[in-house]
Amino acid sequence: MALRWFALALILFALPAGAQIRKGAVHKNKAARQAARARMVERFNNMTPEERERVTKTLPEDRRKEIEKNRERYAKLSDEQKKKLEKQYSNFAEMPPQQQQETRAAFRQMVQMPIDRRQAMQKELRKLRLMDPSARKQRMDSEAYKGAFSADEQKVLDRLSVLVPQQ
Repeated sequence: MALRWFALALILFALPAGAQIRKGAVHKNKAARQAARARMVERFNNMTPEERERVTKTLPEDRRKEIEKNRERYAKLSDEQKKKLEKQYSNFAEMPPQQQQETRAAFRQMVQMPIDRRQAMQKELRKLRLMDPSARKQRMDSEAYKGAFSADEQKVLDRLSVLVPQQ
């Protein structure tokens, strides 16, 4: 489970920093910048190890180390975990820019919550993602659900529960 959240964090948090990969990438609106970042991350992931090393050498030391650490973690994932991550990335990349922005914001909110609340939300997300849309809505409309999660937590769960549709 920790790897799944790491993978999602890699997708969501790597995108804003990805702009550092290509110098001079100036876009006038936020949606265009985010789409360009997603393309840069994809290009970076498709580079040979030599090309990645050449590009990362131009980055600030802390950013370079962060990228290398994330790549090492990715390399340690099983094939099944990599496929799930690729599916999550594909689903995320297909979202309109506004939805991507909302998803990033929801994920950041969840990451900043106390560990006990974050764990409860992660557990609930696993359940919600396995449900079909009508069952998910019924669960999210239930009194038990509303009593277990604050309004802010419910908004985060709603946004993140649709990131990976039912498998």
